[in-house]
Amino acid sequence: MRNIFPKFEFHYTYLIMALGFVLVGYYKNLLIFTSIIVIHELGHYIIAKILKFNVVKIVIYPYGGLVKIEDSINKNSNDELLVAISGVVFQSLYYLLFMFLAKYNFFNDYTISLFKSYHFSILFFNMLPIINLDGFKILNIILNKFFSYRKSNIISLYLSLFFLIIFCLLIRHDFHLSSRISGTVLLQQLSLSLVHHKTLFITPLSHATIKYFTSIFSFCQ
Repeated sequence: MRNIFPKFEFHYTYLIMALGFVLVGYYKNLLIFTSIIVIHELGHYIIAKILKFNVVKIVIYPYGGLVKIEDSINKNSNDELLVAISGVVFQSLYYLLFMFLAKYNFFNDYTISLFKSYHFSILFFNMLPIINLDGFKILNIILNKFFSYRKSNIISLYLSLFFLIIFCLLIRHDFHLSSRISGTVLLQQLSLSLVHHKTLFITPLSHATIKYFTSIFSFCQ
């Protein structure tokens, strides 16, 4: 039975967000939000294990989760695509199960409305081509079929930067804690990835843009 169950890690930014929910009494919001993220990530985990990927752990962030996989470079791209889309599939099945139970009055109208809101928000957000989100991974896998590994990474990272800036501009005046933390964490992760890929034409403009938006959305301010 060893290594069947995943190792979960809750990022400190998620814990800050969770504490904020608890302090204002949004227990149901936190439970629904977290359950959707966990089911989504378990979808990635289960398919990854079936396809013999080396899964290290599942990290839960304020914007969703991340299944950390080692030694996936030489894996079949179709297998990688299956793992990338499995989170959306499992989350959608969870939604269908919830709505089936809702038909038999297992939940009140407020809970149903809350679940729908979180489900579609997380689903839409995860399909954006922003680094560490499913949309980014799917885009990168598809680009790898047409371009070299290096070129597909260049395109993916800069599209990620573009869409992340759009996202940050849209939520600039949104003071919801989870939105601000999500924007900050994603910007920091994109910055680290750009630095890591030193050959990817890292321009001063990229660094300046990331630094600017990180300062705006820093939840510490």
